[in-house]
Amino acid sequence: MKIDILNTIKSRVGNSIQVGASSDKERAKLRYRQLKEEIRARTLNEAINKVELAKALYEIKKNKLYRFDGYDNFYGFCLNYKFSRTMIYRYIKIGAYLEKDSISEQDVIHSSLNKIINDIRVKDSDSKYKPVIIRFNLEDKEKTVGSHKN
Repeated sequence: MKIDILNTIKSRVGNSIQVGASSDKERAKLRYRQLKEEIRARTLNEAINKVELAKALYEIKKNKLYRFDGYDNFYGFCLNYKFSRTMIYRYIKIGAYLEKDSISEQDVIHSSLNKIINDIRVKDSDSKYKPVIIRFNLEDKEKTVGSHKN
């Protein structure tokens, strides 16, 4: 079965328009606006899908629902999907934080996956580690330096 890539692209995007006379320019502008709207709509759909995917993967892992398909572990379940292990566990982490309300769905929709993960790491590091205060007692040091001179 041979797939004609050019026809597939034309059917999804439409034929390209050559810019010529003023009426052609108007059609080109109209087509440009249509394409921009299509990009916005698809981007929004992808962002919403990202949120739903994160929630679904987290719930499957948390409740061990993968066992219904006969998998012993979550990783075996994940092998059926075209995501890397790292990507799946990033989605799970995002799903966990969505459930805890530590991040909002709007944050996930408007940010990239890497930015969200970095924000989560920053939140984790702030809450887990307290700053270490180092104090120096200069008076004692001066006394020890002075005692060596005598």
